[in-house]
Amino acid sequence: MLRYSFFLVSFLFFSSCLTIGFQQPQPAGKKQLEEFPHALLGTYTDSPAGEEIALILRPNSVYLNDNETPAENDMYLSDSLVLKKFKRYYIANYWDKEKKCWIIYPFQGNQGRVMVYDLSLEKENAAKTLSGFTPIVRQDSDLIVVDPNRKALKRMLKDPTIWEIDTLYKMK
Repeated sequence: MLRYSFFLVSFLFFSSCLTIGFQQPQPAGKKQLEEFPHALLGTYTDSPAGEEIALILRPNSVYLNDNETPAENDMYLSDSLVLKKFKRYYIANYWDKEKKCWIIYPFQGNQGRVMVYDLSLEKENAAKTLSGFTPIVRQDSDLIVVDPNRKALKRMLKDPTIWEIDTLYKMK
């Protein structure tokens, strides 16, 4: 089944996984948006003919139907969920209280689909790969925190080898 990695990621809840966090909401210095883009609002499923709701985008909130996330599935734009626009991406930034860093989920939408990007790297190679883009500001066995400038973030977004992309389909 498709991992719903929009804003919250299931690997935050498993100690054997690596969390890649950011020092500040991305892109740094860009103004946060007050609402999700009107063209992307709606109900989404994980397959073109799917009937099970995976995601609902509303003007200032998102609903996740994911058994791996906490019981509270509605998330509202706030100090802990920040939405920004960068190039052709929207970037949802989620504050992880436990790890004390921002987790980002770039996404794009077109023609009734939303593509959600999840930074997905092998634990053994993550530090080396990320340091090729941006300085690592904090690291431990299950966490790497980076702080890219806009140029570095742009290079990261263009590199398909570091992202897992999930496609969600708008329900009619």
